[in-house]
Amino acid sequence: MREVHGYTQEALSYALGFERTFINKYERGLRCYNYNHLNALAKIFKCSPRDFLPENPISLIPQHYYKIFFLST
Repeated sequence: MREVHGYTQEALSYALGFERTFINKYERGLRCYNYNHLNALAKIFKCSPRDFLPENPISLIPQHYYKIFFLST
C-alpha cells in the first residue's frame, strides 16, 4: 500500500511522526504495528484500519513476534 500511494519508507515514517527507519523495521518483520500505528496509517491512506488486518484469524504467532510485539510496546 505504501508504494501504491507513492511513499518511500522514510517519507511514510516522517508522515507518521517517527524516525526515518520506523517503516523499514516493520516491513522487515523486526517490529509489529499496534492499534495506534494502524489508525495513523489508515488516516494517511484514507482507508479503514481493517484493511491492514488479515481476513481470517492467525492461528499461531511465532515466538519471536510475540517477544517483539508484546514486550516492546
